[in-house]
Amino acid sequence: MAKKPVSVKKQKMVTDIVVHVFLVIVAIVWLIPFIWIIAHSFRGESTGMYCATFFPKEFTLDNYIGLFTDKATMNFPKMFMNTFIIACFSCIISTFFVLAVSYSLSRVKWSMRKSYMDMAMVINLFPGFMSMVAIYFLLKAMGLTEGNRIPIALVICFSAGAGTGFHVMKGYMDTIPKALDEAAMIDGCTRWQTFYKITLPLCKPMIVYQVITAFMGPWMDFIFAKIIVRAESQYYTVSIGLWRMLEMEYIGNWFTRFCAGAVLVAIPITIGSAGLQFLTIIEQRLYMGQLLTANGLSQDTADTLKGIYSMTMTIYNMPCAFIAPITISVLPAITAALTVADTQNVRETEESAARITSLITLPCCVGLLILARPVMSLLGGYTGWKLDLAANLMRLLAICIFLQGTIQYTNTVMQAHGFAHIPVINMLSTGVCKLLVVYLLVGNPNIGIVGAPLGAVLGYTVIMILNLLAIRKVVPQKPRLLRNVLRSLPAALIMGAAVFLCYTLLIRLLGEDGSRILLCGVPIAVGGCVYVLCAVVFKSITAEDCKLLPKGEKIAKLLKL
Repeated sequence: MAKKPVSVKKQKMVTDIVVHVFLVIVAIVWLIPFIWIIAHSFRGESTGMYCATFFPKEFTLDNYIGLFTDKATMNFPKMFMNTFIIACFSCIISTFFVLAVSYSLSRVKWSMRKSYMDMAMVINLFPGFMSMVAIYFLLKAMGLTEGNRIPIALVICFSAGAGTGFHVMKGYMDTIPKALDEAAMIDGCTRWQTFYKITLPLCKPMIVYQVITAFMGPWMDFIFAKIIVRAESQYYTVSIGLWRMLEMEYIGNWFTRFCAGAVLVAIPITIGSAGLQFLTIIEQRLYMGQLLTANGLSQDTADTLKGIYSMTMTIYNMPCAFIAPITISVLPAITAALTVADTQNVRETEESAARITSLITLPCCVGLLILARPVMSLLGGYTGWKLDLAANLMRLLAICIFLQGTIQYTNTVMQAHGFAHIPVINMLSTGVCKLLVVYLLVGNPNIGIVGAPLGAVLGYTVIMILNLLAIRKVVPQKPRLLRNVLRSLPAALIMGAAVFLCYTLLIRLLGEDGSRILLCGVPIAVGGCVYVLCAVVFKSITAEDCKLLPKGEKIAKLLKL
């Protein structure tokens, strides 16, 4: 008798179960040492390594307190401060070296360029500790291995060779168009000004990565620190101190403090590595938790609502992806004008950027407000109550498109004027408030998942207002933003009316169950044509504005501006 064939669905389910079981086992094995270290740091019934139970019977903070108060045997606060100071200096020097080398290799052509890159590649294939003996004797010959010069030697060890780790940074710089450098130099910028005012602001994500990497090095290194410091206990780093706590002489009384020290050392590394990702993760956890607890929904229903919201976020991110490059592209023009102290050109460029930003964001905002339902029906495939919910979420996120565009524009203006820290502070402070708002709104059964995009609207509104107030305060050449932003509003409103009429007519002809492509595509095509025509008639965009865009001259000729 022939065997009954196994269905594809059943086979896939079995495979998924096996994979997930394996991943769970691996995760448990990976997490057990960390959980045990953290639990042992709070153990109160014993100070040694060996205990009868995994979790403590008595919890105490004495291990953390003793780590900082018992300085006679081990001066952990001194070790922590030594490491922190060395890490800060190493971080600054390493980052500068990597940026300088990467810029030279990416932007400057010189004879030994390829040979240097090949040599650096070969050197990086060998582990660093192979050179520790040679490095020690070189530092000793310079008199840096004795007394208060030991920290200098450690900084040199951690930062001197940073220039060979240029590969990631150089790869990122290669993606920045060289035309930006050429335009800046034509406008009078020196090589240093081009590097400082154009290249560096565009490399901020990679600079953050480099800073984190360089800062973590001294915290985790033991080999170089031990070789150079030797028995000079006043210059111990945390790695040497923690290793000393595990020696036979101390392990019996210091092991729980060792665990406490390991937890404390992990804190700056964890915080630096996580960055703003915590906010996104926390937000998802908040509204999912509120849906399950405050609203009393089942796990399946909560997952369904989350899936709908994620789909609307995907569509929302599409126009936002076009806004960021455009706002960034005006940065060189502003910085170039600032370099030659051309205040009039600075203001005109900033106002042109405002018009371009609104020219893109306003029609997207108005269009999605009107066509939220057919767009979610076409792209999401939703029907019934799911379609109603998705349309409402999309309408709220449509408002965020305009807010997000304005925020990115204001960030670029402040960045060009040397106030890049202000947008970061505004986003971080508002991000925390946004989490609280999302928590309260989603927790209301009458609002539910709608509270997530509503919280985004409120959060982005506050950030935009703070950025606008900051521009009025710190930017000398204050652009006339309101007048230039509203310049695109008439064209967007007329486009919205045309889209609405077209969609209404199609609903009457085809019905709501008609072709999704026609119900969505035809109004978009009509709205696009109407908007371009109105933008030209109302002079919402000028030839000078087009020059800030990629292929701007061709666009200006096409529109006959």
